Amino acid sequence: MKTQFQKAFQKEKWILTSLGSYPQWEPEALWQHCRRFFCMTVSITYITLMCTGPLLENSIMILCTVMGVVKEMQLLFSKQQFREIEEYIGSMKPCKIPISRLLGSFRNSVVTVIIFLGLMPYTKRSLRMLPYKSWLPYDVSRAPVYYVTFVAEVLTIIMAAFTNTTIDVLYYCLIDICCAELDLLKMELMEIDMSESYEVVQNKLKNVVIYHQRIIRLVEVIQDVFSSVVFIQCMTSVLVICFLGFQIVYVDEIPSGKATIEVSFIGCMLLQIFSYCWFGQSIMMKSLEVADVCYNSNWYDADLRIRKMIFIIMERCKQPLELRAKIITINLQTLLAILRSSYSYMAILRTLYSD
Repeated sequence: MKTQFQKAFQKEKWILTSLGSYPQWEPEALWQHCRRFFCMTVSITYITLMCTGPLLENSIMILCTVMGVVKEMQLLFSKQQFREIEEYIGSMKPCKIPISRLLGSFRNSVVTVIIFLGLMPYTKRSLRMLPYKSWLPYDVSRAPVYYVTFVAEVLTIIMAAFTNTTIDVLYYCLIDICCAELDLLKMELMEIDMSESYEVVQNKLKNVVIYHQRIIRLVEVIQDVFSSVVFIQCMTSVLVICFLGFQIVYVDEIPSGKATIEVSFIGCMLLQIFSYCWFGQSIMMKSLEVADVCYNSNWYDADLRIRKMIFIIMERCKQPLELRAKIITINLQTLLAILRSSYSYMAILRTLYSD
């Protein structure tokens, strides 16, 4: 069944709109501003409370929550770019959307971490554990107060997690749409019969070039919105994976409920950064495949002028579409660099901890 590309990220748009984090083109009502203010206040309060507790233990949640706030602010400040993205996607022809299974896996990993957090009170009831340690102006050792506080903290984590990860999934969906567009571009190229008259082939190639330029422009606008976010996310992922690995290997008791949560958390973080790098690698490879399609066509049956046009298209396609996070090119090599950096910093922490 053919579907509009806009429906590919309809769920993400609805979630972010509900949290007041999605850019709106029309003037917003007062309650919409209040909703955004409430969500932002909860996130900032959450960060402040965690800073009053042990920083090493809370550092992971602090970094992730700060990252979510940064993503949210970047999205809200990119209203014009997002309007251009939506207008372009809305003008596309309906087609089958091959949204990657990675998106479902990433969502499921986030839900798994939240479920483990929800089960925390049942691991060691006598300890009255909370999701994170912080200063509170009341005694949480009594049962009713403890459970109310626990539920409030879990709900705060759910809101922060859904804001953070939904923006990630929105980015993945947009890049997946660009990859699907490149596939459609290749199909249009393959359907051109080079043995037809010069005028017919020339018009078809012109349409292909215009189509290609629109895809390039779409990728550029997406990068304008997300380049800074992805760069900060890469730096944050290095620190989070480092801290999580250090706590699991050198600090936590194994097996324990806390270690289980951290193992699921590190799996979620690895899948998050892997998805960024996978889609970066995917769009780069698909953009290079356009030149291969040109070469594999029956260009030798075409007019000399058509051959020159095909040669120019091939030369342009030799410059692949790359997703960049400021100075970093996002691909699978970046994933290896992040993992190496995380391990190096974890080794430094181990040395300091041993001393």
